[in-house]
This record gives sequence, structure tokens and C-alpha cells, in this order.
Amino acid sequence: MSNTESSKLTIATLYGQKVRAGDVGLEIEVEGEELPAEIGGAWLVKNEGSLRNGYEYYTRQPLKVDDTLSTHICKLTDNLKGKKVDMSNRTSVHVHVNVQQMTPVQVWTAVICYWMLEGPLTRLCGEKNRVGNLFCLGVEHAEGILGLCIKDLRKKTPFSAFGLEVAKYGGQNLSAVQRFGSLEYRSMRGTVDPVVIERWCRALYHIVEASKTFANPAKAVDFYLDSEKDQLLNVLLPADIRKDVESKNGYKDMIRNNILAIAEVAYFPKSWEKWGEDIENTFKVKKDKNDPDAAFAAAVRDQFEEIINPAPLRRVRLRDPAIAILED
Repeated sequence: MSNTESSKLTIATLYGQKVRAGDVGLEIEVEGEELPAEIGGAWLVKNEGSLRNGYEYYTRQPLKVDDTLSTHICKLTDNLKGKKVDMSNRTSVHVHVNVQQMTPVQVWTAVICYWMLEGPLTRLCGEKNRVGNLFCLGVEHAEGILGLCIKDLRKKTPFSAFGLEVAKYGGQNLSAVQRFGSLEYRSMRGTVDPVVIERWCRALYHIVEASKTFANPAKAVDFYLDSEKDQLLNVLLPADIRKDVESKNGYKDMIRNNILAIAEVAYFPKSWEKWGEDIENTFKVKKDKNDPDAAFAAAVRDQFEEIINPAPLRRVRLRDPAIAILED
């Protein structure tokens, strides 16, 4: 399968965002004593009110998921070696996957693909303190987000229904799409282990990229229903994370239960292709209204539509087969 969406409207264009190079952004919360207030390189530092005697270390711009990723992560973790670090339940690792260059349908497909696997993935992030955590709720503990998804799919501007007050603390934060052009993943426990952080970044990036295999969310769910159940893991997860997921007791039930919960969202548009086209057409109309030259051109085009594109004529035969007229 390949994603052949006709709509080419991207998230960056839709929201007028400055396009940023790079694949993932990181926010790493750390508590402790004598923590460095400056790291340098790709990293910036700020105080975080939810932490006790701690900092949030975050990347100044998205990092490429390539051979340089581990170098950037180790730049931070090496600076924290020897410090009295306390990774309490208040700390966590947030990963933003850049979706600016994806279409709304592609982003929705990535959302659904992650939610299908969210149960076992969240347990990999922290069985004791991340499952059901109020600051990274998954759909199994916050199904109200699904009603908001339906509301959003009825709107003409995708992802505009997810305000900070209702969506920020999801394990998959959909409010970040409109704000930053990213999908934010908040489920990983607090850690300064560079191997854990890098594996998680690569897994999330892999899921989003692999979701493009499916033309839309409905096709992703169809694939699960029509294939061997572990085939979904083969498509969406890198091999090392797939093995970890398969080691979790009840992982198949977790996936099945989540799919049952999110199916209404995945199948809500009768045609995802038409939904995408409607979004793009609405965007073009809004853009034309804000562009005087385009608005004038549109008015002229509408005025002379009947001349430029006349209605097709239909040949109608009268009783006498030798006589024919053209009727409008």
C-alpha cells in the first residue's frame, strides 16, 4: 500500500508555520542538586514549575534521526554525570515528532497508528508510574478525547479543536499539531539514560514514518483486521521495540481493546480522500478571501464561468429522425 492522498496541503501551510528541518524535538525534565544551568550545543535550559529543584532541558530545534542523534543526546547526559540527579515521578521525557510536511490525513493516520499500540508502549515507558498518569493519559484512561476527535473531524480546520486545556496532557498530545507542527508524546518516564532516550525517539519517529504506508486511518485499522495481528507490529515498530512489546503479557488484548475504542474515529469520514479535498478547498477559499488579487480573479472567474465552461449540450431527437436539435 502507498499513501496516494490527493490533498497536498501540509500542516505547515495550513497554519502558516515556519518550516523547521529535523525530525524530533526533546524535552527532558530533571530534578537534583547542582544541575548545570547551561549545556550548549543543541540544548537550551529553563525552569519548570512542576519540578522541585530541577530544570527542563530542551532542544533548540528538531534533531535529525540519524547518526548524529546519539551525539546530541549524550551532550546532555554526559553533562549530568556525577550530579545528584533525582528522576522522581514528577520528571518525564517528552518527544515531539515533526509533522509539518505531512497532510492532515497523514497526521490522522499517524495518530491512529500510535493509539493502536499505545497500551503496551506506555507500559514500556513505565509500568508503575506512567500508566494512568494524569500528565500522560492514554485513550484507555481518557476516552473523552475520542469525542473531541469526532468534533474536530467535523470542523474545516483540522486539529483546531484540541486546545491546551483539554488535550495537553494526553500521552499523545494533539494540541501540539496546531501550535508547533508536531505530535508530542509524553509517556516516557524521567530518565537520563541516553540509550533509553534514543531508542524511544527512534521508535516514535519510526511509527510516524511507517504510518505513511497506509492511505488513511481506516486503511490502517483494516490492515489489522485483515492480517495476522502481529503484522501490525512488523510494519509500525523497529525490531528491538517490537520484541519488547511482544514480551508484555496481554499485549494483544491491549491493542485489540484500543482499536475497538478508536474505530469510530478511524472510520468516521465516509471517505478520507474527500475529507482531505474538502479541507484543502476550504483553505483555498479562505486564502483567496485574504488575497485581494486572488479574490478579484475568483470573482471574474465566477462571472464568466458560463462562457468559459459552458454546460454540455445534449442531443435530443424529435419524432422525425431526420431532424435533430440541440437542447440546453
